[in-house]
Order: sequence, then structure tokens, then C-alpha cells
Amino acid sequence: MSEGSPGAAARSVLALLVSAALLAGALGLRARPAERGERGAVAGVAAMSGRPVADRVIRLTEYAYEPAVIEVRQGTRLRLTLINAGREEHELEIAGYGLEVAGLRPGTRVRLIFNADRPGRFELACHMPGHYEKGMRGVLVVHPVEGTR
Repeated sequence: MSEGSPGAAARSVLALLVSAALLAGALGLRARPAERGERGAVAGVAAMSGRPVADRVIRLTEYAYEPAVIEVRQGTRLRLTLINAGREEHELEIAGYGLEVAGLRPGTRVRLIFNADRPGRFELACHMPGHYEKGMRGVLVVHPVEGTR
């Protein structure tokens, strides 16, 4: 079987998905398809812990994140719903948090949930070939809690 065969491609994709799932589990991340108007156990857990929850939607298109700026307060449980509304495959990397969601095909919806505990400005980037260079970038701004730095 040649390296370019459908079987080899399927095995590569499967290996990538298994690796991503293992890494997400090790980091305590949850990624799953989001449904419109969803209110699940995650919101209940966050509410019981006293941690604020912020739901944000980012549309990925050619070649932009909409919106390009996401702002939350430090300590917020951020639930990002990523929607690839474009015609090409995209990804989202959040520099400084070590988070990346790759291989988002057109029409794909994924939810990324994490605690925005580190204040600062963190770049959002798509590193698919040529996308970043064409302007597919943004910023996550995590405002510090007053009295901390």
C-alpha cells in the first residue's frame, strides 16, 4: 500500500485523533460538538464552584476569526464554540495556554472548554499553510482580577 493511499490516510487521521484525545485528557480539556442553546453539566459545575462562565462563539472563515478579539476576566471558565464557516480546513491555536484544535473541516463545530486563569494577551492563530500570513489571527484578552498581576 502506498503512503498516499486512503488506508494510510485513515490510519494517520486515527493516530492524530487518538493522540489529541490523550493530550486533552492529560490537560483536563473537553472538546465536543456544541449544540445551539445547550446548557449542560459543565455550566452547573462551574456555577456551583463560584467560577464565572463565559460562552463565546468564534466563526472561522477565509482568512479570519470572527470576532478577532475575545475578552474575559481572569478566573473565568471559558467555553469557546468554534464553527468552521469557511470553505477550507482551519485550526485555532491559543499561544500561551498551549491549546490547539486542528483539522476543523468546513461545517465542523467544536467546543473547547478551559479556565482562563492567566491574565494577559494571547494570540489566536491558524497555522494551516498560508492562513496566518493572510491574516487569520486574533487575540484572547484575559483581564486580571483587581488586586492581582
